[in-house]
Amino acid sequence: MDNQTKLQKQKEIMRHMEAWLEDGSNPHQTALGFIKADIKERGFEGWLNMDAEMVTFSFYDTTEEMSNEMMADLSTMLRQEAMLDDIGVEQTMRIDQHDLLIGFRKGMLDIFKSLVIYFDAKQQAEHQYEDYGS
Repeated sequence: MDNQTKLQKQKEIMRHMEAWLEDGSNPHQTALGFIKADIKERGFEGWLNMDAEMVTFSFYDTTEEMSNEMMADLSTMLRQEAMLDDIGVEQTMRIDQHDLLIGFRKGMLDIFKSLVIYFDAKQQAEHQYEDYGS
């Protein structure tokens, strides 16, 4: 397959993935974001050649970074609440820890769902690319 034909096929595959993932759920949009970042970093064929371990570690690293930021923000807010309690300031808006845990759980499950969607999209792209080259 010549370079122009490869580029055309890559664009066609990307349009198909974007049409499928862009207007989907948060996990769909997250998967698309990871796909685009990986393609930007490695190129289209480099992305197709990424193995499952590389993809999984990419998701892990991003999830770890985001959760660390969330935990730091939460810790700051809880310290501020405690300081206001200590000086006797009444608070009408407190952190609802139950809702916070529900949100955290949903976020973690969404990340796993995004990973599954990512692999599904990657597999479809691999097949489309291979079929075109045959």
